Formats: sequence, C-alpha cells, structure tokens
Amino acid sequence: MAISTRSNQTEKGALIPDHIAAQLAVITSRLESLTADVEALKTHAGSHGKISSSLVKPDPDEYLCSIKQTGTILEYQHEFVKRSSRVSNWPDNCLLGVFLNGLKEELKAKVRTDSRSQNSF
Repeated sequence: MAISTRSNQTEKGALIPDHIAAQLAVITSRLESLTADVEALKTHAGSHGKISSSLVKPDPDEYLCSIKQTGTILEYQHEFVKRSSRVSNWPDNCLLGVFLNGLKEELKAKVRTDSRSQNSF
C-alpha cells in the first residue's frame, strides 16, 4: 500500500498530505453528525418539559412544582398526572394549587373569574 505524497493547501497556506486530509474529512463529518444528533436530542428534550442538566433524577417534589403548561391543556394534564404520581403525602389542596399555578396565564385568569362567580351565589 503506497502512501500518497500529494498535498492539499489549507486556508492559511499550510500543506496537508492527502491521507491526513482524508482523515480530517472523516473526523469533521463525524463531528458534524454528532453535533446534529445533540441538537436533535435538545429539541426532543425541550418538547417534553424541563430536563435536568445532570443524569441524576430530579427530586419528585421539585419536579412537580416546576411544571408549566406549554402545550394543550390535555398535554399539561397528562404531564401533571405523571409527575404527581411520583410524590407522596401531598394534600389535595396543594396538588390543586400546583396544577393551577402551572397553567398558562390566560387559563389562570379564566379559572379565577369562574371560581369567583361560583362563590358569589
């Protein structure tokens, strides 16, 4: 197997042998692929709620308290049920408070308005 002695010139004028340039091309391609994979994972993770920056699972109580509605009410309700199933000994009024607090602002306002009109009768 003969090693090529031809060279490529870099942007700064340095000469790189073809076999090294080929290896650099493979490394660059792999790096670009990994970068794309990382970005896809970030996008996927971001669409499924807040993700812990470490591999350690977040505290279930803190995880429940951090819930925020970003999609539909049904998606939020599903996520709330999932998170609340991981906690124990929470009174219903506290669970309700966390649920209401995580709603989008316009829904919070609607709930407040509706609850005031029901209490006035």
